[in-house]
Amino acid sequence: MKKVPLILGLLGTLLGAAEPLLGQDAFERAQKVADILGISRDGACSSCHAMNSEQTMRRWARSYYRVQERCLEDAALTPKERLYCLADQPQDQELSIKASKLGFWSAGLHMNPMHQVLKDALGEEGARTLQEELRQTTAMPLRAPTLLTEAEFNSVRDWVDQGMPYLSELLSPYQGPTQCESMQTPALTEHLKQMKNWGWKKRNEERGMLMFACGTDQRSCFKQQRNGQDIFPDVSTQPNFAAWKADPAADFRILTEVGHETDYWIRSSADGRFIAYGGSPSGVVDLQSLLRNQGTLRNISVDAFYDPAFFPDDSAFVFQGHGTAICATSLLKNPATSAIDFTEDACTAGDDVRIPLYQAVGASLDGADYLAATGDFRSDDGSGGDFFRLNDARSKLLLQPLEYDGTKWSRREAQSFETPWEKDWGLAPSNQLILSRLEGRVDNQLKHIGYQLYQLRKDASNANAPRYNKDLVGRLCFEGLKVGFSFDDRFIASYGYIKADQFALLGYASPDDPEFQSRLNAGTANVFVFDLWTQKLHVVTHMGPGQYALFPHFRSDGWMYFMIYDQNTGKRRFIAANNAVLLQEKNPLP
Repeated sequence: MKKVPLILGLLGTLLGAAEPLLGQDAFERAQKVADILGISRDGACSSCHAMNSEQTMRRWARSYYRVQERCLEDAALTPKERLYCLADQPQDQELSIKASKLGFWSAGLHMNPMHQVLKDALGEEGARTLQEELRQTTAMPLRAPTLLTEAEFNSVRDWVDQGMPYLSELLSPYQGPTQCESMQTPALTEHLKQMKNWGWKKRNEERGMLMFACGTDQRSCFKQQRNGQDIFPDVSTQPNFAAWKADPAADFRILTEVGHETDYWIRSSADGRFIAYGGSPSGVVDLQSLLRNQGTLRNISVDAFYDPAFFPDDSAFVFQGHGTAICATSLLKNPATSAIDFTEDACTAGDDVRIPLYQAVGASLDGADYLAATGDFRSDDGSGGDFFRLNDARSKLLLQPLEYDGTKWSRREAQSFETPWEKDWGLAPSNQLILSRLEGRVDNQLKHIGYQLYQLRKDASNANAPRYNKDLVGRLCFEGLKVGFSFDDRFIASYGYIKADQFALLGYASPDDPEFQSRLNAGTANVFVFDLWTQKLHVVTHMGPGQYALFPHFRSDGWMYFMIYDQNTGKRRFIAANNAVLLQEKNPLP
């Protein structure tokens, strides 16, 4: 690509310039690109990405121009510098090429220009090995049977080089929500009263589930010591961490530290003993080992990519990557288990249990029905950077019943709902509440505007598989991302990256406060808890600049686990917090 088209493209993308007078042929070429990519129609990218979002298109174009100008056209770069330029990272780090850094070039990783960059740096064999890895993790469309042809990708490149002419005419007109109005129905109030005595929290207590690190009384949690020192340090005693607590009365405990990069969310077992995380490889840490083995952490390697989940009865756990896999939790409890590749007898993997990504799982209180809920989603790897915005008006919710016959798991007939502008579904452990993030257009930008809460009521008329009716029972208007429900369905844990309008929520008198501005400029993320009973939002963390509290969820007794990623040090710590326990004691249900 020549410099002149690059400059035209940047001007068109960054300034939103008027469409160039390129004639009918240019419009037809733009329509062809729309057909290839799926801009406001079905195409190669439309099954995963928001192809009616101008923000998405222009973000991909900016990344494309960066790769083209800085990585491919700069003759002064060495082969290794050129390779690391694609990843936009220093050479002293482990190479990690992500689609978000490549933009439209993520659809051309199999083309000759990219192969040549890899070959120059790694040799022919190394280039093919890396391209195969990228084919599974980065090349777009992700894990599709076929990629773009050379002619198709060249059409896309030509259009982007010219500044994406006629983009505004290719995008669909917006007809979605523009505001959030809070509401709650009496049905939700009655449900919360019932779950106090019938939810999974109560059910697990009656089953004798022992909560990790809670002693014989099951209330004094994380107090264990070795040689006079807390095994799970209280952050209040740590000068560098004490400010993390938004509520001084809350108890924050550092469970462990992960010494390598993780991908996407973490989830824990119902008893809190195991914490599963995504990565390459993924893993499960056994916190019990810290009590037994003089502080040596048992970390079980898992041959998966991301999206772990545990069923609320602690019977089994789920991972995604190379397809879906479900394994009995007993596999983790076996001290001989050091790695899991899903060929184990305790696991079921492959088509029998295939579930789309970003699932949430639950189980009926009578133990009859296991359920996975999934749909459109926005990926967030927890790095604090930009993340993908996926389908909007055409989004759907999928309820996937699962069955265990005593040996293997299997899928039953799924149920689908049209759910325009909703995504990132969270399922209550009871299978009786389900929550979506609602996106709408505000000030001509598509953004999160709140949450929609539904009650699921089982319809027993279908003999082939459970069927559910979905009724709106609440709308929650606060900022956040993917959620986790407490085991009594009362509390919702979420997190979010700091926004300019959150200064008052985070305790600042003015948006110009220097401390608030330092966090806004450097980036940070905080954890929140919403109490469905009192309809109040509570701030859990108060993170510093470059610190991210992420992926909160509950274990059975109401303690919440989440991860803190410190971008300044690169460290990732797993944290336990009792904010919801304190809120429940302060405002008990009748």
